[in-house]
Amino acid sequence: MTPEYSQLYGSEMELFEAGGNNIDKDPDIQAYAIRRFDPQEEQERFQTRAKIHRKLGANQHWTGDGTTKCLLPGSNTRGVVETYTYDKNPKTLAQYGDALIILPTKPIG
Repeated sequence: MTPEYSQLYGSEMELFEAGGNNIDKDPDIQAYAIRRFDPQEEQERFQTRAKIHRKLGANQHWTGDGTTKCLLPGSNTRGVVETYTYDKNPKTLAQYGDALIILPTKPIG
């Protein structure tokens, strides 16, 4: 999930989707990986990254440095910050109390 692999993954996902494949279908992911990558290690790398995409939401717009691409036309800035925290006993947002500030947002445009 390095920035370099995230860029490759983003390009591959464009081709994956253009080919009518579905990220929610393991056979689509496996068949695409076999067609596109050699050696087997690279096939497994793509399949693992696709599973992370599907289960955690780290999609093709995730840059590998903790941010997403900004998808606004003509923009070269970063998008939102994304973090993943694995916690055996995760707290709800309400349990964080004053440690969090929730900002209201609205779509641009």
